[in-house]
Order: sequence, then C-alpha cells, then structure tokens
Amino acid sequence: MKKTFRLYSNNLNLIISYLTFQLKGLPEVLTRMPKRVKLNRVVSSLAREYLNPDMVPFVLPNILLIAQETTDEEFQKWIIPDLVSVFKMKEPIQIGIILMQNMDFLVSKFKSQPDSLREHILPLELLFWRFC
Repeated sequence: MKKTFRLYSNNLNLIISYLTFQLKGLPEVLTRMPKRVKLNRVVSSLAREYLNPDMVPFVLPNILLIAQETTDEEFQKWIIPDLVSVFKMKEPIQIGIILMQNMDFLVSKFKSQPDSLREHILPLELLFWRFC
C-alpha cells in the first residue's frame, strides 16, 4: 500500500512539473494560434486548471494574454465565467500579484458592466491592499 501511494505521489509530482514547464512556454505558442482556436479550445482547457490553486499562477498569465486580444463581448462570453472563481482565491499570493499587475486591463474590460466591476474587481483590490 505504501509503495503504491509513493508511486502515485511521485507520478503526480512529475505530471505537475511537466505541466508547469509546458505552461511557461505557452505564450510563445499562443502568438501563432488563431484567435478562434484560443477562445474555443485553449481557454476552456486552461480554465480546468483553476481547480488546482497551485497551478493558477501558471495558467492565469496565459488566460490574460488571450483576453487582451478579445472584444468586450468575447471577454464576457469566454473569459469571465471561469475567471470569476480566480478572483476569490487568496492563496497562493502570486494570483493576487498577477491580477494586480493586470488591474488596468481588467478594469477596462469590466467598464462596460459596472455591476460586475463593483462585484468582482473592487473587492479584489481591497483584499490585496489589506495584505500590503
């Protein structure tokens, strides 16, 4: 039983290491992909990684890179539904740092929906300033 658990644990660590390595190189690949593929395939695949908070700091920059190419309508349809769950995460701290580094962009995308801006972005900003 212990051997099985150790083997499983080692394999899981290898998978996570490989995935983080792949995610770090993804921005270069994204520049060569059509926007349609990024929105229909890549965003949903990356968003599945939000379930593991330790992976979010590697996924979030790629999502935000894709989001910068979107119109307001595409942003609301493809990016926001999954991104809202990230706004509520407090750990790891890199999530808050990445979101704060991209705050101008996020505010500009949320300006078309003031209620969402108040509901999601302002609490995030207040939460981050509490830690500083």
